[in-house]
Amino acid sequence: MPTTPGGARTDARRPAPPRDGRRVPRLPRRRDGTARAGPHEPAYAERFADLYAAIHDGFAGVIAAGVERGDFADVDPEETATMLVAAASGGLTWGVTIRPSLVAGVREVVDGYLAAELYL
Repeated sequence: MPTTPGGARTDARRPAPPRDGRRVPRLPRRRDGTARAGPHEPAYAERFADLYAAIHDGFAGVIAAGVERGDFADVDPEETATMLVAAASGGLTWGVTIRPSLVAGVREVVDGYLAAELYL
């Protein structure tokens, strides 16, 4: 059975189109039938890295400013931003790939973390 470098099947059955008539976007395919677009492709990997870096840096900047003003506890802004980006992106991935209701649970965990570690 053909697989991607990450182990996903490449011969999986395509999902049925949405009932409301919307077009299901398809990833471009290589000649061998494997998906061409994805996080393992350099162009996409670079875009994802840039996006996550921008989100991380935005969080770290807000946290650093809050710590400096005394609005937040004395935490490491870089480490806290890393945790937030990891939890949020992982939660969204779970919600998309497994079960949408998981996103609410991740939100509760992140809120609890912020209450315990960041908020005064």
